Amino acid sequence: MKWGLIGYGAIAQKFLSSLEIAEKQELIAIATRSASDQAEADHPDITVYTDYQSIVENGAVDAIYISTTHNFHHTHALLALEHGKHVLCEKPLSTSYDLASELYDIAAKNNCYLLEAIWTRFLPAYRKVMNLVKQGEIGKIRHIDANFSFKHQSGDNKRLLNKSLAGGATYDV
Repeated sequence: MKWGLIGYGAIAQKFLSSLEIAEKQELIAIATRSASDQAEADHPDITVYTDYQSIVENGAVDAIYISTTHNFHHTHALLALEHGKHVLCEKPLSTSYDLASELYDIAAKNNCYLLEAIWTRFLPAYRKVMNLVKQGEIGKIRHIDANFSFKHQSGDNKRLLNKSLAGGATYDV
């Protein structure tokens, strides 16, 4: 499969390290408004666009990986799906159920694969627990208590906590 990236930050670069070891997967284009110089330096043989329309119009691109800030996920996924591209989008896929439903409807209409990139769902421990639940081997679940936390030192102007970028605990962590 030939991939294009929308967004070229730290998460996209982690995705690329995985893509490089996956069989029959190839990066052929990157679209980034803020890191085009870095993308060109890192990947001199890859087409780098400074707009997102061009990458979805590239007929050689089969699938788009989206890792822009959360507030743009829906917009960029919609753009890719409307151009017949398969989409792997970082979490959250969108900021509401209605927007996510719209994306799934368009993906189905255009015969495109759409997946939110939640890597924990593919961990062996997660799959094992889900199989145990489905098979009824651990009894009836009555309550789940889960916590996740980490020390974060940046102010509200950073992406992680910036509400205008759909940051915060609900959408990011």
